[in-house]
Formats: sequence, structure tokens, C-alpha cells
Amino acid sequence: MPDRAKFQAAASKLAIESSVAEVASRLLVNARPVVDAGLQKLSKVNESLPPRANVKTNPPRALRPRGLAIARLLAQGRSVSEIASALGITRQAIWKWSQRPEIITEVNRAHAAMLASASRTG
Repeated sequence: MPDRAKFQAAASKLAIESSVAEVASRLLVNARPVVDAGLQKLSKVNESLPPRANVKTNPPRALRPRGLAIARLLAQGRSVSEIASALGITRQAIWKWSQRPEIITEVNRAHAAMLASASRTG
């Protein structure tokens, strides 16, 4: 490549870089601050207040028929694959359901009922 072509390529590259830098500087000048200065400042924490227990405020939801079926089949000792094929849903869905607190509560309740029934009969 002759020197003249190299010079023109370098000049073109320099022009592009300077125009990019110019556009970037204009953007920075016209940019608004991330936090609006007109917003009220947050109030300080009142240290005299007693600490609040970290408890959930939402009670467990009532189970719908599918959740109830999953919980009862789990309580009977059925495998995840058996439950999935019986209810026509995926094994992953059964696993996700089995982690929910209301399902765990129902499984425990069903176990307690089975134990109570077994102790009465024999």
C-alpha cells in the first residue's frame, strides 16, 4: 500500500474517532442525572423503635384440587414419576409443587392422619 493510501486511511480513522468522541461529549453534557435532585431525601431510621420480627404476613394459600392430589399422592409414598404420569404433568412441575409450604403442610397433615388411623385400627 503506498504511503498516500496509508495516510488517507489513518486520516479517515482519525476523523471517525474524533466524531465519535465529539458525539460522546455532547451526550454527556446533555445527559440528565440518574437521581432526580427534586426528590425528597429519605428519612432516617428511628433507632428508638423496637426491632420487628421478620415474619411473613401472607397466610398459606388453600390448595386447589391439583395441589391437593399432589400432596396426597406424595404422602402415600408415590414417586414423582408416578404422580407426574397419573396427573399428566411434568416431573419438574411435581418437584416445584413439592417445595411449596402449603403442599408440605398438607403432606405432614396427611401423614399425621394416616398414623392416627393406623394406631386406632391396630
